Amino acid sequence: MVLTLASQQYGPRLVKNFIEDRPSQIVIGSFAAGFIYSILIMRNIHSGDVNFVPHLSILVAVLSAVMCIGMMIYFIHHISVAIQVQSIMERVHNDLSGLVDAVFPGNLSEPLGWGWAAFVWGYALVWFLVSDQIKLLAYRFLDPIKAT
Repeated sequence: MVLTLASQQYGPRLVKNFIEDRPSQIVIGSFAAGFIYSILIMRNIHSGDVNFVPHLSILVAVLSAVMCIGMMIYFIHHISVAIQVQSIMERVHNDLSGLVDAVFPGNLSEPLGWGWAAFVWGYALVWFLVSDQIKLLAYRFLDPIKAT
C-alpha cells in the first residue's frame, strides 16, 4: 500500500528507491522467513498417532513473531521517514550527483562562458526547428488526409 501511495504521489520512477532499500528488504525477508517457519512448525504439532509437541521449535517461532513485531515498528518508522519529500529529494540529489560525477569526471563548478552558452542556445533552437519539420513530414506521411 505504501508503494502504491508513493507511486501515485511521487511517480513510478521513485518507487525503485523503496524497492531497492536494504532495510525494507531485510524486514520483508524476515516476515516471510518467520511466517514460513511458523507454518512448518504448526504442521508438526500433533501430527500422526504420536502426541509430540516440539517445545523448542514453538519457542523459536514465538520469539520470531515478537522479533517480527519489533521489525514492523521499525519498518513503519523507516518508511514514514523515507516517503517525506526532503528524504526523496536528498536521494534523488545523491543519485544525480553520483551520475554526473561518473559521466563527467572533470570539475563542473567552473563556468563555461558566454560563447558556449550562446552555442548551446543556438544549437537547441536549430534542432527545435529541424525536429519540428521532421515531425510535420512524419504527420503528412503517416496520415495524408488529416495533414492537408
